[in-house]
Parts: sequence; C-alpha cells; structure tokens
Amino acid sequence: MAKPIIIFVGSPNVGSYINVMAHSIKNYGVNRIVLVNLLCAPSGQQVDFEKFVNADLWKTISEIAYGRYNGEQFELSKDFRTYENLKKIYGNSHDLREVNYQFLSDGIKDLQSEYGSEAIVDLSAVPKRVAIDVLTGCLAVGLQKVTVFELKKTKRGLEALYHTLNESDYEHVVLPNWEPFLDNLESFAARRNRLKLWTVVGAITISLLLTILYQIGRIRFGEGSWYLVGTIVFFGFLGGILPILDAWGGIKVTSLFKYISEKLQESR
Repeated sequence: MAKPIIIFVGSPNVGSYINVMAHSIKNYGVNRIVLVNLLCAPSGQQVDFEKFVNADLWKTISEIAYGRYNGEQFELSKDFRTYENLKKIYGNSHDLREVNYQFLSDGIKDLQSEYGSEAIVDLSAVPKRVAIDVLTGCLAVGLQKVTVFELKKTKRGLEALYHTLNESDYEHVVLPNWEPFLDNLESFAARRNRLKLWTVVGAITISLLLTILYQIGRIRFGEGSWYLVGTIVFFGFLGGILPILDAWGGIKVTSLFKYISEKLQESR
C-alpha cells in the first residue's frame, strides 16, 4: 500500500528536504514521494524546479547513501539504512506536480483526490505566509497530516543532516496541533483582516471626497462631470471587490495580474 508524502518545494536548501524525507521514511513508513511546484506564490520562484528535484536533490540523495555530503565524507552505522531506502524510493519513482497559488483550493483538492486523505503534506521549505494558505486549503479537503520539520538550534552543513541529529535537536510537528504555529496563524489572520478593513475604509473615504467634489462641480460648472462619476464608481468597486476576491479561494488580484502578464509575454 502506498504511503505518500507531498512536499511543497520552496527553499533551495537541499538538507531540509533530506531531513523531511529521511524522517518520514524511517518513522512513518513513507514509500512514495511527491514534490510540488507552487506557481505564482507571493514568495516567488526560489529554485528551478525540475533541475532542483531531478538533478540537485537526486545527486545529494545518491551521495549521502555512500557517505558523502557537500564534498565531506562521513560514516554511517551499519544499522542505519534510511539513506539507502531514500535513494531506492526516490530513484524508483518521485512524482512531480504543479499547484497554482491563485487557484490553491482546486490544486490541493486534486492532490487529495490522487493521493488520498492519509497522505502527509510537508511545508518545511515554504515561507510561513504561504504555509498558512496551504494549510488552510489542506484542512478544507480533509488533509489533516500537515507537518513541518524544524531544527531547534541553527546548524549548518553536515551537522544539520538527519543522521547526526538527536531527537532533542528537532521537531517534526503536525501543524493543526502545534501551539506556536496556531499563535502565529491568529496573529497573521488579524493583520490580514486589518489590511482588508483599511482597503475598504480607504475606498469609501476617497469615494466620499470625490462625491463632494462632483457636487461642487455641478454647482459651479453645471452637469457633465462624468469623469468624476466614473472615478467614484471605480474606487467603490475596488474597495468592495478586492476583499471578496481575496476571501474567495485565496485569489490575490495583483499576483493574478502579474501571472497573466507573464503568460502574455511568453506567448509573444
């Protein structure tokens, strides 16, 4: 029976992916790896996705199975076979998928349909702002095992690799149950709601000022100030529609315009 882990790719730090995959294979019996390229995210594209997963990551996985990492040699105990298992699983098959951040709900629903509700979803490599949106989308479709792997203290190079870590050196937590993340989630949601409120308040204020100017214009110059009328309607529409679109599936209008612009440039 397949036990997949769905890893959202963001950071170029190869070691973080090694730790997540090794820990999940050793402790949860994971035997299928899915790597997701998150398109049009606010954090931007941090890696060349296909090169990263098919060349950089695969090279590192192949080398650590033989005791090499970033040019350094190391020894593994005879009973530690996790890296060998990782090389076998990753080498036999690793699935590549794309999810567009502008249509996050649909993309996550497709992942749930393909890999099932018991799949582990890991967000260790993506920024917190993006992780919050992905977590929300996962919970909405019944993906409850959303995790992150975090080192408790900063380590670098070989010292940060899985086989050198003690259990006290890291946390692999399920986000919906992790209190520090829930605190951050509440704080972030409050800031986001305040931003939406100021957007609406600003649009209403501008609309009122333009309405006053329009009335003054009618008194002094008569009818026909249609430019002001159009401007009033525009700002009123903008202030009302942006928060609605933001709530509807997490669509970010500015990012969507940027995505459309990039696609138009590619088609030229």
